[in-house]
Amino acid sequence: MFAILEVDDAQITERIYKAIAAIELRRLSPWKIDCDEKRALDAADEGIKALVTERTEKLVWSVRLNLRLAAPL
Repeated sequence: MFAILEVDDAQITERIYKAIAAIELRRLSPWKIDCDEKRALDAADEGIKALVTERTEKLVWSVRLNLRLAAPL
């Protein structure tokens, strides 16, 4: 899960998409998924959701701060 470890903002979105694609490809694979792997895939999904939520909140606060700084006094 390289998306979680990424520190370069320009790379994070790409890594998130790659992680989502890898998870979905595995789920669509004809090979059987056992309980342990299903739990791992579900945990990866939750991690991605948390990462996206964190990045969205960070973006929203950044926009709000920029709007405040740009507002006339």
